[in-house]
Amino acid sequence: MSAKYLLPCACGRKLVVEPSQAGETITCPCGSQLEVPSMQAIRQLEMARTRSDQGSEARWGFRQATILLGALLTATALGLALYLHWVRPRLADPHALSPVQTWAAWQELRKGPDRNLSAWDKLFAEAVRDNRRWKLLWLAVAACGTLLMGLSALRRDSRPHRKASRRRQVSLGPREQAATNTLHDAGAG
Repeated sequence: MSAKYLLPCACGRKLVVEPSQAGETITCPCGSQLEVPSMQAIRQLEMARTRSDQGSEARWGFRQATILLGALLTATALGLALYLHWVRPRLADPHALSPVQTWAAWQELRKGPDRNLSAWDKLFAEAVRDNRRWKLLWLAVAACGTLLMGLSALRRDSRPHRKASRRRQVSLGPREQAATNTLHDAGAG
């Protein structure tokens, strides 16, 4: 895609020209005949903004920052909840017990359930309870992060980008736009 430049007319309009039009004569909507300068001189003219230039401007704002914050919050919280699930306290696997440990467990079961928990049993129950609490907390934080992302994505920008780009396009004025279209059509034919 070649660069486009603005060729000023005596009437105040600026006509869009391309380097491929160097040396040609073009007509301004006011009726004036303008000679497009040479390739070297055309590059000294003011550059015309194209639609692709306008689209490449950064569109980072509060909305995008809150979406990113929500995504980071959700990913971190889900990672921590997954880690807590992975390292949760577990009872020993009966298949991994040695014969002596299996005999001791059998003797415990023969006595029946004991209402008075041993110190180890109390620590185990407390560890399971703490793990569950932290896991629920991180899942709640992940839900808040997801909610933040969703609300930010649905939120409208206070300054819509479409209006700003229209203002840039209209900055040449309706006559200049018509001249640009006429020149473009004439250059294509």
